[in-house]
Amino acid sequence: LDDGQKWSAMIQGQWETDMVWLDPADEACYESLISMLSRGGFDIILEQIGKAFDLDGLMIQGVGAIYLAESNGLNNIHKDIPGSKRSFYNIIVPVHIPANDVARLNIGDVERDEVGPTLLLPNSGIILGGESEHGTAKCNYKATEDFRLSFAIYVADVNEDNVDLIASDSTSLWPSEGDVDWFWAQRGRLWSKENQEENSTAKKSLKNDNGRRKMNVTDKAPKECAEMDISLCENDPRGMRLMCPKTCQLYLDDDRYYEMMAAKRSTQTS
Repeated sequence: LDDGQKWSAMIQGQWETDMVWLDPADEACYESLISMLSRGGFDIILEQIGKAFDLDGLMIQGVGAIYLAESNGLNNIHKDIPGSKRSFYNIIVPVHIPANDVARLNIGDVERDEVGPTLLLPNSGIILGGESEHGTAKCNYKATEDFRLSFAIYVADVNEDNVDLIASDSTSLWPSEGDVDWFWAQRGRLWSKENQEENSTAKKSLKNDNGRRKMNVTDKAPKECAEMDISLCENDPRGMRLMCPKTCQLYLDDDRYYEMMAAKRSTQTS
């Protein structure tokens, strides 16, 4: 885009819909969205989720836009990460709903074993667990040449027992599916049950964010990555792009990453 950030776009190939997911394509873009959430006061949401569900810590797995103009609302009921229990949450925030129209989301009721609609409302969000059944209800905004736009913010309480499962999410191209190292480096980054003392610099939050832990990013096939056509970083998203995360700059070198974080903190305090 004009600001230099790289995004990825994915379509849903199994459902009858024109839905498109827009997600960060690399760590630099992801961190720009983390900064956006910090400016928007998202610490309040993280703290409420952590306390309400008695979690140990929280990291933000991803932030993405969901666009659609039409859906038949059939055969799309799903769970984001089956087996994740109380360790993963999907926060859906509508930012544009066509005038004089509605936006419905079908949500499952475990006790009744049935699915029913709820409304997505302006200035309101919905929190879904990783095993909450849900799916887009029938809609068609094409008659008025309009569309629906929401943001999905994924948060997770990562630990040794669930990191492989949480990292297995394939909803977006970034973070890379199965990249356990990145998820482990993010664990408990933005909220922790251990230190809840107000105004403490040790309190984990977006406001006090020091970034992820060190990763030491390397390519899986250094020789092939050094010789490859760099255009494959974009044209071969599930092949050479994943084989060469350092060359394709999916993740920032640690030195560059912490320089960026230091500049971010300097801007916040100036």
